[in-house]
Amino acid sequence: MPEQNSSDQYSTWVGLIYVFNLIVGTGALTLPAVFSQAGWALGLSVILILAFISFITVTFVIEVMASANAIVAWRHIQHRKRVCLSQDSSINESESEVLQTLGESGPSNSDSEDTPLVTPFSSSPDCADMTYRYYVIRDKIEMGQMASIFFNKFGTTLFYLCFAIYLYGDLSIYGAAVAKTLADVICTYQPANFTCNSTIPDTEPCWEGFALDRADAYGTFLTIFILLLGPFVFFNIQKTKYLQLLTSGMRWLAFTIMIVYALKNLIIHGAQGDPPAANIMAKSISTNGFYARHCNSIIINQDNMKVQILPALQDNYMYLIIDEASQEAAIVDPVDPDSVACAVQQNNVCLTKVLTTHHHWDHAGGNANLCKKFNNLQVYGGDDRIEALTCKVKHNDTFNIGKLQVRCLATPCHTSGHICYYITGDQESPAVFTGDTLFAGGCGRFFEGTAEQMYKALIEILGSLPNETKVYCGHEYTGNNLKFGKHVEPENEAIRQKIEWVRIQREKNNPTVPSTIQEEKFTNPFMRVHEQSVMDHTEQKDPIQTMAFLRREKDNFKA
Repeated sequence: MPEQNSSDQYSTWVGLIYVFNLIVGTGALTLPAVFSQAGWALGLSVILILAFISFITVTFVIEVMASANAIVAWRHIQHRKRVCLSQDSSINESESEVLQTLGESGPSNSDSEDTPLVTPFSSSPDCADMTYRYYVIRDKIEMGQMASIFFNKFGTTLFYLCFAIYLYGDLSIYGAAVAKTLADVICTYQPANFTCNSTIPDTEPCWEGFALDRADAYGTFLTIFILLLGPFVFFNIQKTKYLQLLTSGMRWLAFTIMIVYALKNLIIHGAQGDPPAANIMAKSISTNGFYARHCNSIIINQDNMKVQILPALQDNYMYLIIDEASQEAAIVDPVDPDSVACAVQQNNVCLTKVLTTHHHWDHAGGNANLCKKFNNLQVYGGDDRIEALTCKVKHNDTFNIGKLQVRCLATPCHTSGHICYYITGDQESPAVFTGDTLFAGGCGRFFEGTAEQMYKALIEILGSLPNETKVYCGHEYTGNNLKFGKHVEPENEAIRQKIEWVRIQREKNNPTVPSTIQEEKFTNPFMRVHEQSVMDHTEQKDPIQTMAFLRREKDNFKA
């Protein structure tokens, strides 16, 4: 057996670096978000389980390497025995020493695989030590070689297939994430209607006055990433010791920065937030892709107020309403308190009120946590089932957000206590926040009401608002709603044009709100129940019966 070169071996510390990189990845940087969103007890439990699985994985890998070394050593011994027997010669002194090192004293008449690799356990320390020698990791055995040792041809082929998918998939994920992050950091141009925490469209310039857009920057950084790390994948470069050291150093640097930043905030600002023990409703990255938001967050500027559209969950909308004169703000349906707190801080406003349209969890489920983040919040709503309710309102009740006037409109049907909020300023720039009563191109299901109630809500109450009133609804349902509208009125040109506009907006990942009351009167079949074309479709002569028919049909409509 050739002498092993000690300089060709990794040191214990380098081995620990490999283990660290296997167990701890950059995902550890998301731990604060885990505790904040999933809850400290649930987050800690999951982390401990994953740590235990990682530990098992590491020990399994080490045991497999030791077993592979033992098999290789056993095969070498058998080969030496066969050579000696075929030459009909005895083992010389140096060969005997090699075999002694591996726990074999001399040639044997059997090279059958039925012969035990390890002799039966003996209580003798000398015999036990000889047994353990088989499993000393002397040789560097690549994973492909280990696969050929343990598997048949089919298993080995399957191993290489899975390994290739894993490696190239991992590379593509890191390549996309690194390039995207660099583009977001380095591209400094920010459009006027986007907040700094938004995913700005890739068609926007990277720097003001330059032709290079964000997509070009992303492509450039992705190319650099592939050129730098590609050789380790495509050209069989295996000396990754210094790469492992570099990545470990970068990770520790990131962890250190995170910990120092957290300690600084704790010392200066004190403890903030009150994460729950467990929150099984916490949103996941997988719901809406890597950035967990179904559209961009943009700001709509009206005469006396700003409205920041905040996407939440899979298709919900929250709205931060800002009175520009006083910098007082209110939030509509804050299901994601963390996003709300971030938007309030970015806009440097004073949040005083929560406007809740109805009690469903995806609209009112964040009220209590938001009240823990901000002191003395007033929570408005029309239903005792609303979480953390402090100010119960009814139809035509009024209050102010700074100098903005708010009028409550009772629209029971989707829920019995549903409230829409109609807001005007000094220059009559109206907006209405309709929750799940009126959507762009549609309306909410009649969970706790009737067609008569929805008719009154849409036609008599909301339909009587000024045509220029901007409509901010609770969900991004516009595309499917308009497809239903086209099904009801195939010849409606306004619907056809808006479908095309919505397609362009969604391709840019932009919201399709706000709409206007006038647009809804032209494109929303539920607000067109008096139109002959809609009645003809439903084969009804009464607008309320038409409303009921449309809702039943929409409930079963497949876009």
